[in-house]
Amino acid sequence: LFPRERVKVDWDPYSPEIPKHIEMHGEPPKQVGGFSRFGDDFSKFLKAASKVLKPGGLLVVWYAYGRLHGWEELFYRFYEAGYSITKAWQVWTQSSQRRVALHTKAFFTSMVIVARPNANRRLLLDNDPRLAEEAARRAVESLRYVLGTYGREHLHEALVVSLADGMAAATAFETPASNPMEARAAYRNLVSKALNAAVNAVLKELTHAGRSAELDAVSRLYLALLLAASNDGGQLRVSHDFASRISQVVGAPLDSVLVKGRKSGDTDFLMPPADMAKRSYAVSRALKLIYEVADKL
Repeated sequence: LFPRERVKVDWDPYSPEIPKHIEMHGEPPKQVGGFSRFGDDFSKFLKAASKVLKPGGLLVVWYAYGRLHGWEELFYRFYEAGYSITKAWQVWTQSSQRRVALHTKAFFTSMVIVARPNANRRLLLDNDPRLAEEAARRAVESLRYVLGTYGREHLHEALVVSLADGMAAATAFETPASNPMEARAAYRNLVSKALNAAVNAVLKELTHAGRSAELDAVSRLYLALLLAASNDGGQLRVSHDFASRISQVVGAPLDSVLVKGRKSGDTDFLMPPADMAKRSYAVSRALKLIYEVADKL
């Protein structure tokens, strides 16, 4: 991917460190679906880069911000500038505090994006299944790769990588839009469809039998957030912006899976599995499936 003769910046592609001397800095958007000044500047860079890249050229970008609202804006900026994202995955950063070992969650701290300019996008019409199929394919491929390479202890990271790759599929499609505002709304709809397909595909793959399709929306939401949550002394913490977005795309109320009255900054607290299992047979079945997954990986 990075032969030295193709790299057009002052950086050795075999170096373990990111070229910090050519970094762009800026504040991310405040919320999912928002936009930032950093994004405006990044769009200018992308448009300038597309004029330099030769036919068949690739643009590789490191993005050191691990929150969903940052990803959504970044992917949109690629889309807006005419790029199609070929692949997105996460790697370790050059920070001595983060480059601890390949067997810790710190391994996945920055996103690498490979994109092609002048994308030849496919037009998506109503009830067209191609975006969902592409998002599902990318998500499952990423899931299998991470789990196969690093093992089941990285299930949390595998979920994150899979959803990011599934979301990126939206940049390969377009829907009709007559003005920039319509284009933004249309793209956000594409991302929602891609993310929903990626979530469902990941759950289907992990249950090994396609049974996630039989689960109700609340069960699918809880199962996805359970996979993404961090366990802090028995308390299941999950990022609020991530939880809200997943809630939106699967069509289930977020409050139905959270501990009522518990919140810490931008962190939500997921209900314990035992409490959720008491609510309905469907939720109990969802938990049973994930326990089965842990045994099979």
